[in-house]
Amino acid sequence: MWLAAVGVVMLSRPNWQADAACRDLPVDWFFPEQGPNAWHQLRQAVAVCQECPVISDCLNYALTFEARALPGIWGGTSENQRRAMLISDTPIR
Repeated sequence: MWLAAVGVVMLSRPNWQADAACRDLPVDWFFPEQGPNAWHQLRQAVAVCQECPVISDCLNYALTFEARALPGIWGGTSENQRRAMLISDTPIR
């Protein structure tokens, strides 16, 4: 089955996603748009991630996209934060 995720096509969902804290939440929480509510959406998404049992799997998954950074909040981080991790010595959780 093909699943589309905001411009990214995945062949199937990774197994760890079944245990993700976000699995039954609105997808738009994790893809904040520019505007007055963006900061609130970002904080809301990151709060969910902080309680997630698969946060490390999620972050590592997002980091595999490297140069074509995966949009949205993954593993409690934004696209910009993950890009910075990839080009610095920031340890990955």
